[in-house]
Amino acid sequence: MRILITGVRQNEDVTKLEYLIRQLPLEITTVVTSDRTGVDAWARRWAKKNGIELLVLPTMWERYKQHACRIRNIAMMQSVEACAIFTRRDCSYSVTMAQCAMNWSKPLFTRPLD
Repeated sequence: MRILITGVRQNEDVTKLEYLIRQLPLEITTVVTSDRTGVDAWARRWAKKNGIELLVLPTMWERYKQHACRIRNIAMMQSVEACAIFTRRDCSYSVTMAQCAMNWSKPLFTRPLD
């Protein structure tokens, strides 16, 4: 399954993240994520380490200016079958992405990190 892995921008405990991804009831064939830090950076490393296809959708600030994040998020949603969002209570990005997944009727798996 082609899955979006995204979440908080802070660096997280890699061991905890790996445990949480293994708990997902999915057979992951492709990881889709952004070029950002935190969970997205971990997702890129995890996919490479596990030999899983990786699709990184960059945030094209120069081209799209203030709309870059929204355009990237739409592209990520269009390219996946499900979403795994690793979040904290104070992470507005995670809330936005969860709402986006629900709007697109994508299966959503959220995992708290705090």
